[in-house]
Amino acid sequence: RNDIKLAHIPTTGNSSDFGDLLAVAYGGTAFSSLTRGFFAGEVAESNVIQSFEVASQGNAADFGNLTVAPQGPAGLSNTTRGIIGGGEISGSRTNVIGYITMATAGNATDFGDSTVATKKQASMNSTTRGLFAGGQNVPSPLAYYDIIDKITIASTGNAADFGDLTENVFMCTGVSDSTRGIRGGGAKSPSPANTNTMDYVTIASDGNATDFGDLTTANQRSGGMSNSKRGIFAGGGTPNSTTFVNSIDKITIQTTGNATDFGDYIGTAAGQGAG
Repeated sequence: RNDIKLAHIPTTGNSSDFGDLLAVAYGGTAFSSLTRGFFAGEVAESNVIQSFEVASQGNAADFGNLTVAPQGPAGLSNTTRGIIGGGEISGSRTNVIGYITMATAGNATDFGDSTVATKKQASMNSTTRGLFAGGQNVPSPLAYYDIIDKITIASTGNAADFGDLTENVFMCTGVSDSTRGIRGGGAKSPSPANTNTMDYVTIASDGNATDFGDLTTANQRSGGMSNSKRGIFAGGGTPNSTTFVNSIDKITIQTTGNATDFGDYIGTAAGQGAG
C-alpha cells in the first residue's frame, strides 16, 4: 500500500487518512523530527527517502537517497538527525548504518556499522542515544536475536552492545520517551510464532530488558508511535501475514502493565513504518 495514516496519540479513536507515499511500499522504516516525518527502505530494496510535513496532511515528497538499498531496516531520530540501520540486500543482511540531517533534503551519509548484520529490528531512542533491538540474521543458519545495540545519535561510529531483550525476536516494534524504550511483539524464536510480550530498558543505562506487560494481541510488524507519555502499536499481522491485525494498542511508557485498546487501524497493513 502507499497510504499514510494518522492517529492523535493523546486521545483514542480510529486512524484516519493522511496522504500517500510516492509509491506502493512495504517493509520500510520511519522516523520523525518535531515537524517532519520520513519513510525509507522497503521490500523492493529502494534507497529512496521520502518526507512529509507532520502538521499538514498531504502526500510525501522525495528527500534523498540512502547509502544502501535495504528492505526491513530500522529507523530512529532525535530532533535534528535521523538514523537508518540494518536490513536485507539481495538476500543477505547488512550491518550498515546511515544518517540524515532532517531539516535539509539530501542523501544519507555513512554513520558506522551495527554489531551484527540483521533486519527488522525494533528501534528506540532518547534525545542523545539510539537503540536497535532484536532482528534476524542471514537465512542459513536462521537465527533470531535478543541483542540490543546502542549508538550516540549526534556522533558517528560503530554500534556497541547495550544488553539483551527478554526473548529472541524479530519483526518487533519499539516506542520510547526521553528515558525509556519499550519493545513490543514480533516473531519469536525458535518457531515463527507471534509473541505478545513487551519489555523495557532505561535508555541511558546499559543492561538487559525487563518485562513490561502484554499487548492485546500476539502481533508482528506493527507500527510504533509515541509522544512524551504514551506509546502506540498500530496494525500488524500473524506469521507469514496470512491474517492482518487492525487493532491499535496503547501503553503509558513510564508505568508497567498490559496494553489497552486505542482504536482500530483503518485498512489492512503489516510491515508498515511509523513516525
